[in-house]
Amino acid sequence: MVKMAKFTTIAAAGALAFAAGLMTATPSAEADTCKPMLRGSATGQGLFGKGTAEARRLARYNWESRASIAHGDAYGNFDKARRVTWDCKKGAILKAKCTVIARPCR
Repeated sequence: MVKMAKFTTIAAAGALAFAAGLMTATPSAEADTCKPMLRGSATGQGLFGKGTAEARRLARYNWESRASIAHGDAYGNFDKARRVTWDCKKGAILKAKCTVIARPCR
């Protein structure tokens, strides 16, 4: 019975060490494949949300262009970006502005 308790304690300690290793590996893996946050922004015009949709599309394109110029084409893929946040606002008549901030990753 003492041997079983000792085995259980060792197994639990091993599982915790493994989990801790996974938690510490993730940020360093992200640091190896990601660059600092970048911003892209654009405006669009149109009715019934078309202006906002256009502004989002153009802001994404602007972000991808900036990421490619700053860090190379491998980082210019918005689908691989992390920590993406959008801010879209309606401006003057029919005009919308969108800003996207994201961390480029390869």
